[in-house]
Amino acid sequence: MGWVQRLRGSVSLLQGDVLSRRSIGNRLLWSYLVSSTLPLLLVGTLLIALGFRTQRDNVYDSQATQAVGIAREISAYLSSFDVQILRLSSDLQPSLPEPDLTAVVSDLFRANAPNLQGLAIIDPQGREMLDQAGDGNAVR
Repeated sequence: MGWVQRLRGSVSLLQGDVLSRRSIGNRLLWSYLVSSTLPLLLVGTLLIALGFRTQRDNVYDSQATQAVGIAREISAYLSSFDVQILRLSSDLQPSLPEPDLTAVVSDLFRANAPNLQGLAIIDPQGREMLDQAGDGNAVR
């Protein structure tokens, strides 16, 4: 019976070695996880968040630049339109016949279609000389 006890003793030693190897394997696995995988996950998450923030800021800057450009174009158009109206007011004389007035106003409508909806020309006495709609038809 001594050999059975020795066999059991060697089996228990082998089981102890296997358990200790698993324990060392688990320790190595957890140390690998803690020392390399978790920092990589943290850095990756940080970089993704930083990338989203940078992209959002770039979109905002692009939209702001585009809005400024559109505002400049609108301002230039309105300034040009204002100059045309002032030129029209200085060119119109109360003594002009109605066909000439209609031609001048029609030119203004063509240059500013569809933004100009209607225009009324009034003489210095307050009488309406011409009232023209955006479609080019004189209204009376």
